[in-house]
Parts: sequence; structure tokens; C-alpha cells
Amino acid sequence: TLKEQESAASQVPKAKEDKIALLRAQAAQSLLKASQDGTLAEVLAETSTLKEQESAASQVPKAKEDKIALLRAQAAQSLLKASQDGTLAEVLAETSTLKEQES
Repeated sequence: TLKEQESAASQVPKAKEDKIALLRAQAAQSLLKASQDGTLAEVLAETSTLKEQESAASQVPKAKEDKIALLRAQAAQSLLKASQDGTLAEVLAETSTLKEQES
């Protein structure tokens, strides 16, 4: 009947809600126990230390990447300036002449 179907359909969400409530209660109980016996503080301290180490480790490559990017920008700027004022052509011509003389 329709009432039986509605009742069965309403039981599915209720069972799911009961399972969620049970999981929440278990999680709360575990956290309470861990806070009382000190293991929560230990784990949080370890996690904090690991995050600090990871953060410091990630800053080294970032700083290196920033330095490399700065050097690339400076090199590009120098090449652009040298190509505009003619010094790049002069240096390339000198280099080419030196290579020919060495051969």
C-alpha cells in the first residue's frame, strides 16, 4: 500500500541519520578520550611541526624560482637594450671574428 511505501521510504533517511549520529558520537568520544590522555595534543603538535617543516621546505624552492625569474627578466632586459643600441650586434660580430681566427 501507499502508506507502507511511504513508511519504508522514510526509514531509509532515518537509518542514514542514525548512522551519521552514531559516527558523530564515536568521533566525539574518540576526541574526548584523546584530549584526556594527551594523545590529541601530541598529534596536533606533530601535525603543526610537520606543517611548519613543509612550509619552510616549500619556501626554499619558491625563493629559488623567484630569483631565477628575476635573473631571466634582467637577462631579457639586457639583451633587449643591447639589441636596440647596437652593442649586441657588435659583440656577436666580435665573437664570430674570434671564432674564425681560432679556426
